Amino acid sequence: MILNAINIAAIITLNKNDEK
Repeated sequence: MILNAINIAAIITLNKNDEK
């Protein structure tokens, strides 16, 4: 579903922000 893809993308973005 499209919402699932948006959620996954948001989670990946948050994870990348955590790494910095």
